[in-house]
Amino acid sequence: MRGSSGTSATRDAGVSPTTASYAVTSLNVAEGVWYWKNRATGLTTSSAIGKDYTGSYAVTAWGANSTTTNYNFLDEDGGNFVKFCCEDLITAGADVDRDGKLDTMFHQVILRVWDDGNKDGCIGCWVLPTTADPYPRQDNYNDTWANVKVDNKVPPVLTCPPNLTISCEAPITTNGGTTWLPATPSVLTFTGVPTAWSACGVPAVEYKDVVSLNQCKSGTVTRTFRIAGKAEVNCTQIITVSSNYNSTVVWKFLGSWLSSPGSTSASTKRWTEYTPNKICGVQANGGSTDITDPNVYINYGLKVLETTSCDGPTETELRDGRPFYVQGPCDVIGVNTAVERYDFEDGVCRKWVVTYTFMNWCNNYCVRFKQDWIFKDVIAPVIDCTPRPIFQQQANCTTGITLKKSATDLGGCTVAAPAISAWLKWEVFVDAWGDGTWDYAYSSFRTVCTTGDGFCDVTYGGISSSTNPAGTIPTKYLAPTVPGADATIDFRYPITGKYSHHKILWRVYDGCHNATQCEEIIEVKDLKPPTPYCIHLSTALMQVPVGAPAGSAPMVEIWARDFDRGSTDFCTDQADLKFTFNNWLPNADRINSEHYFDATGKGYDITASNTIKYNAGEYQRWLPAQKSSSMIFTKANLPGVTLKMSVIDWNNNVDYCSVDLRLVCNDPINCPPGSATRIAGNVHTESGQGVMNVDIVTTSNLPENPTIYKTDNKGNYGLEIYTDTELSAHKNDDVMNGVSTLDLVMIQRHILGIEPITSPYKLIAADANHDGQVTASDLTEIIQLVLGTTKEYPNNYSWRFPIEDQVMSVDRPFPYLESMIAIQGPEMVITTL
Repeated sequence: MRGSSGTSATRDAGVSPTTASYAVTSLNVAEGVWYWKNRATGLTTSSAIGKDYTGSYAVTAWGANSTTTNYNFLDEDGGNFVKFCCEDLITAGADVDRDGKLDTMFHQVILRVWDDGNKDGCIGCWVLPTTADPYPRQDNYNDTWANVKVDNKVPPVLTCPPNLTISCEAPITTNGGTTWLPATPSVLTFTGVPTAWSACGVPAVEYKDVVSLNQCKSGTVTRTFRIAGKAEVNCTQIITVSSNYNSTVVWKFLGSWLSSPGSTSASTKRWTEYTPNKICGVQANGGSTDITDPNVYINYGLKVLETTSCDGPTETELRDGRPFYVQGPCDVIGVNTAVERYDFEDGVCRKWVVTYTFMNWCNNYCVRFKQDWIFKDVIAPVIDCTPRPIFQQQANCTTGITLKKSATDLGGCTVAAPAISAWLKWEVFVDAWGDGTWDYAYSSFRTVCTTGDGFCDVTYGGISSSTNPAGTIPTKYLAPTVPGADATIDFRYPITGKYSHHKILWRVYDGCHNATQCEEIIEVKDLKPPTPYCIHLSTALMQVPVGAPAGSAPMVEIWARDFDRGSTDFCTDQADLKFTFNNWLPNADRINSEHYFDATGKGYDITASNTIKYNAGEYQRWLPAQKSSSMIFTKANLPGVTLKMSVIDWNNNVDYCSVDLRLVCNDPINCPPGSATRIAGNVHTESGQGVMNVDIVTTSNLPENPTIYKTDNKGNYGLEIYTDTELSAHKNDDVMNGVSTLDLVMIQRHILGIEPITSPYKLIAADANHDGQVTASDLTEIIQLVLGTTKEYPNNYSWRFPIEDQVMSVDRPFPYLESMIAIQGPEMVITTL
């Protein structure tokens, strides 16, 4: 490039030809910029036209960088020919069909012819505009063009990878669809990729498979490769997939279950670890086995799974509770879950046996696992253990004991009618007399015993009876009950004795074997008061002795037992009954020693001061030897008092009867006058002759009665009474007085009806055997007496004394009265016998 004399410079059409280090890529004349590429780095940059590659040095002459003939820098071969590249096969460069769009593989080639129009000696060169010459004259040119189609006539070459056999565990990728997919090394790592070549570089390869694999991943894969866009250029690879695998991973059960619902990790050991090695129904070595149950593993001794639903384990629970296993990459494991439900007590409690059967589709190996599920009923029955009242002894101090208990249960499944719901079962152990030994039992878990009284010997673990050396307990069947109903037992033997205690152990089970027990102590005791029998008494106050201290008064000490007439108690012997007045009880701590006591049972020592209170009636006195108390009565109690004679048994049960105590005072100085009644009378024969030495017997409730008084030689008697008194006459001597052979004749004639005896007194005398009639037997006894064979009548007194003032039958006086009652009062009483 040459310089000029003007302010403008002549430039060539390009400032730098293509060299070994740089290549010109394009020229933008309008912008005055050319673009070039550094061959070493591949980077493209630009420089202003007229500048070199760095953009800082001006090129002053055409061809300054070349030693050959001048040429345009975009035409590296100096215009000898036009070059096309592989890129031109896929790029669009000419609108051949004139549809306004450039067509692929077609390119426009332009031929431009220049002159040296500006006469600067450089053909095709031009002058850069300057400020002084903004419009310099350029060289002239003319263009012509042609459309060229670029085509590759060299066919590509495709070589498939070799056929191969791989294990089913290999992670191959297959394309069994209808779309061809790119055959890239990253996808076909395990099976290989084909080798492809073409004149314009490595062509794209795609593939599609025909997959013939079973569920166990074994079989063949027929893989077809082709050049993308060149379906005619293809090849085939046969891939055989074997059912054998090379890794150590095999189908194996870990003996575990899922750690939690939804988990994929194993947790607690539940079964024995096991690697299936048996074909269903046939052992792997060809031996036979049970076709239906080739290999069963049960979680014996391990925790039973629980469900809160009466419908059994849910699908989630069944899935999460089954055995955990690791399968090989070529295995297809199927599982069959069979659930068997068992109802206990008609379904109140339920159990499910779940059988998991696993089979490998690929080799028919089988294994079964069994798992127990239960309905989770943790609510134990509730038993009524309220303390019982004391059992009262019955007649003869013996009673039979019947006990009842009921229980309820809120647990368990609802039992629908008409199922039997008597599902509470019982065990009852009886320790009679509470001596620590179980004497007999009742149980719902035993069969009915048909021998004896229904008790049969049963052995209980750790429980035995001392009455049976074999360590068994006599047991009787006890029927189950519905909730709320009573279970009833009877003591095997009646309980005798005034007091005893016994231990009973009640144990109740529901249908799920939840149990509750109740241990109770029962008391058998005499709670019935004694039966009192009493008599009324009369007594006299004792006279004040001569020389007694001033102020002394007539008094008498009466014992409560004096009023007893045979009181009884069915549990306490008569000799052990205690007697007091007015339901007072002696002091319990001093029961074996003499003491005073008051109405509250408080005891006091026998002292002078306490004796004063005793004499005043404030205390009673207890005498252990008599098992009775006493009280002091004075003239203040005249003419008598009504008392309670209290009878007390061993248990201080007490009952009483009301008694009258009639008091008289025969102390003329210290007692009021008129306290006694004078009685006088006479005993005589029918003819009026007095009878001497007759015993007049007085009977009353005075302590000194009965008392005997004698008649004088005229048959008279006299005495004083202090209470209503019964009088009777007795004489059994002088047997032959008034008896003669004439009497024998008269009796005989009476018996024969010849001449009846008309005197009632003579009929009484003729009744020698005292049987209420006159017969030959009477005549016989009198004859024996007259003859001296006997000395007295065997069944009669020698004298009988009917009361004179009574109406007697002439022909039959029997029976007749021989006693009378004299009423105590201020007037004398005259009596005749």
